[in-house]
Amino acid sequence: MTPLEDLFPPQIRCVFSNQPPQSLDLPPAEADATRNMRAKRLREFVHGRTCARLALARLGVPECPIPVGEHRAPAWPDGIVGSISHSGNHAAAVVAHESECQGLGVDLEDNESLDESLVQMVCRPEEIDRLGRAEDKLIIAKIIFSAKECVYKCIWPTVLHFIEFQEIEILLDTEARSFSALPSFSAASHRPDQKCARPICDDRRINHFGRLYFMIDGQFGRSTLADCEGLFATPPHSAL
Repeated sequence: MTPLEDLFPPQIRCVFSNQPPQSLDLPPAEADATRNMRAKRLREFVHGRTCARLALARLGVPECPIPVGEHRAPAWPDGIVGSISHSGNHAAAVVAHESECQGLGVDLEDNESLDESLVQMVCRPEEIDRLGRAEDKLIIAKIIFSAKECVYKCIWPTVLHFIEFQEIEILLDTEARSFSALPSFSAASHRPDQKCARPICDDRRINHFGRLYFMIDGQFGRSTLADCEGLFATPPHSAL
C-alpha cells in the first residue's frame, strides 16, 4: 500500500504512481482529446488515465475508457466519482461509488514556491494577510493553491461550474498540519446560465461533499469536507 492509499477509507480506491508508463496507447474515446497535445502533456495524461483505470479495477468496475468530458473534467462511468492529478513523473487517481461519496478531489504539486505574480489571483486578502512576511510564504501559498484545486475537483460533480480562487478561503494551521475550507460566496449569487444541482454552501461552510487529498513532494494532506477539518500526514515517499 502506498502512502496516499493509506489515507483513504476502504470504500475509496486510489492509485499513486511515480513510474510513468512506457506505452502511450489509449482507447479511441480517450485518444480523441490528445491529438494536439505535446509529448510531455500526453505522457502525463496517459499516466493519469492509467492510474484511474487501475483504481476503477480495484473498485470492481470493468475496464472502460475515461474520456474528457464537460469543461475538460474526466467523464467517469455512471455511478462513479473520482479525481485525477499529475505532476512531473507523479500521477494519482481516486475513485468511489457515488452512493458512498459525493465528490473527491486530489492534487499533486511540486514542492516549489508559488510564482509571486500569482499570489493575489490565488489567495484572498485574508489569506495574504495570514502569510505575512514569513520566509516560506510562497510555499504556503502553493499549499493554499493545491488545497483550492482539491476543493474545485471535489465539488465539481455537484455544482457543475467553475469556482474562482477568490470564492474559497483556506485556513491553514501549520503547527497542527491541518486546514479548513470556507466558501466566500453565496449560492444565490450564481448566474442563471450556470448549472447548480443544489446549494453549495450553508451559512458559512462547505458541506457534505466528500474528501479532498493533496501531495506536495511527498507530503500528503487531507480534508474531510463534511466537517471542514483537515489533517496533514508525512509518510515516507514510495512508488506504486
